[in-house]
Amino acid sequence: ALQARGLTRRGEEALANTIEHSRARQVRGQGTRPQGGALGLRIEDDGVGFDVEAVRHAGLSVGMRSMMARAERIGGALEVVSSSAGTKLTVKLALL
Repeated sequence: ALQARGLTRRGEEALANTIEHSRARQVRGQGTRPQGGALGLRIEDDGVGFDVEAVRHAGLSVGMRSMMARAERIGGALEVVSSSAGTKLTVKLALL
């Protein structure tokens, strides 16, 4: 239950960031089961995107760092890929 709630919270954070920053017209969320004993969540938007590495290295990524840390705390990993065509956030969670 704690992992499911944590995965849900990461989705909520991703959607809040999309609304606040992306200028997206469309957002798609999908729960996945990538392999046995695991769950996944993918949030994709068609917004303006951002330079993930530049944000990480500029020290402006408090939100991204905290999302990664919280994903790791529940046994998961967070991946963010972004370009001018949009952003895709994926959380993969090994069930405990």
